[in-house]
Amino acid sequence: MTFRKICINNNVEDNNLKFKKLPLNKLLLSFFIIIAVAAVGYLGYTYFAGQGQLPEPVRKITGLPTGVVSITPTPTPKPTPRPIGTGKQEFGVSMSQDAWPKMTKLIIDPIDPRLLQKQTFSVEVNDTKPITSVTATVKMNDKTKSVQFSLVDGTNLKGRWEGSWMFSGGYDEYYHLILEGVSGTGKSSFEMVIR
Repeated sequence: MTFRKICINNNVEDNNLKFKKLPLNKLLLSFFIIIAVAAVGYLGYTYFAGQGQLPEPVRKITGLPTGVVSITPTPTPKPTPRPIGTGKQEFGVSMSQDAWPKMTKLIIDPIDPRLLQKQTFSVEVNDTKPITSVTATVKMNDKTKSVQFSLVDGTNLKGRWEGSWMFSGGYDEYYHLILEGVSGTGKSSFEMVIR
């Protein structure tokens, strides 16, 4: 068997190849590049595998908070709703001279109902001709409810009308009550802004 002499970069020494030595700075640079790529790959893998969280030792070293870290933004708080009172509330009603039937006194029990709690409206109504119906429309944040009243005391010329419903809805932003009465004389209504 015969060996040939191979010439690489004109450095030949018998049958052994002689390579040029890399300078130390290039060798160190190559080593650090390999380490940096491996570290970035490891951190990227653990970040995505941990649902957006770096490993705890890395967070401690970098000064990031440790433990479970939320990646969702903090919601902006809503302003505090205007207070409306509690329990049973009574209101005097003033209507124009031309409005018939006349509503004079309103009771809301309770004015601040909880979900699925019975809420009752009671209103005193009078007219010179028979009153045929009284209704309330309750407008809340995301809901409007109509409540039919019935005569519970007095006559259809002067009496107390009442209506109830099981409260369902939110009223922290918007809570209005519209009462409407109908009689032989005509129709009258008023709106009460509770919130």
